[in-house]
Amino acid sequence: MAKYKVENLKAKINKIIEGLETETENAKFSKDFENYLQTVGKFHNYSFLNQFLIGLRNASHVAGFNAWKQKFNRHVKSGEAGIPIFAPILVNRENEDGEKVKRLVGFKIVYVWDISQTDGEEIPELNIWKSKNKNEVLESALRKYAKSLGLKIISENTGSAEGYINTKKEIHIKPDAGTKTLAHEIAHYLCGHVSENTPRLSHKIVETQAEASAYAVMYHFGIVAEGSKNYLALTGTNHDDFRNSMQKISKTASKIISGIEENLQ
Repeated sequence: MAKYKVENLKAKINKIIEGLETETENAKFSKDFENYLQTVGKFHNYSFLNQFLIGLRNASHVAGFNAWKQKFNRHVKSGEAGIPIFAPILVNRENEDGEKVKRLVGFKIVYVWDISQTDGEEIPELNIWKSKNKNEVLESALRKYAKSLGLKIISENTGSAEGYINTKKEIHIKPDAGTKTLAHEIAHYLCGHVSENTPRLSHKIVETQAEASAYAVMYHFGIVAEGSKNYLALTGTNHDDFRNSMQKISKTASKIISGIEENLQ
């Protein structure tokens, strides 16, 4: 790539990221963001095992029969089968001081239902952090580029995440995930986030670098990833995180853009 083109591309990417930084700060004070936080706060935080059981049913947001009525003013539709999960059995026991405390003595099966199995009062959008836009041409080019990097793409249900990459250089991604998700996971790899030899960075920093890189790539090709600002806001990204990572974001986005252009056949 000619030097002038590289410099122009980096300047364009930096401008895009500056815009994303402003949008991320604004998102933190938006009504949609506030409604989202209030709504998800009503959902129970399930254990990893229960999240796995819930994921097997491709469920997104679940609650118990009464919780849907009392917290969300919704009801489970007739005939809908519940999703079995484990609930702890707690009993009152006396400690050495004679005080009654809760003790775990076992588990029992209880049932929850996904939001898709309910009807009733509308609730705020729960996927404000997702960018579902798919572009088949870019998707194909990204897959070819990923292959050239030695990455393997596996399409499967990935639970609450849209996708993830592991140290085996495998990208696991939902079949309906947006194109930006694939760019995001490739960015994680290029940034060195999945290398065992790379110094460990905070979750906030690695997500800032990967998400901002993917956002810039999509923007370059005419796609605005609307969920990015909310995703970064939820991650806790701030002005300093953008500024301290600007060079890496710019370099990573440039690489992905070049990789896409080379594979746009």
